[in-house]
Amino acid sequence: MKTSPEPQSPMQQRKNMLRVSYVFVLLAIGTFTFAVRASHAAQEALIVLGIVLAGGGIWSFLRFLRVADTHQRLINHEATSFAFVASFNDSDSFLGPRSLFRH
Repeated sequence: MKTSPEPQSPMQQRKNMLRVSYVFVLLAIGTFTFAVRASHAAQEALIVLGIVLAGGGIWSFLRFLRVADTHQRLINHEATSFAFVASFNDSDSFLGPRSLFRH
């Protein structure tokens, strides 16, 4: 039987996207380093490959920022919900049930 994969937590998604971004950047740096030392024929191909890898690094970093933004929105929503409920709870204890019957 095939089971569907569990959805990743936002924190795990952020870590994975950042790791992918680091891998792309390190591969691009390595490619450009080898391009400098390579012959002229291989140099052009390695530079093109380095540019493609750098583009992949930028793309994965933008995806990381999107995942991080979604995670931050979730945190803000939970905090706002908690504060909203806590304010009602606090106002209820401040006024008390007898405040309606005072003259």
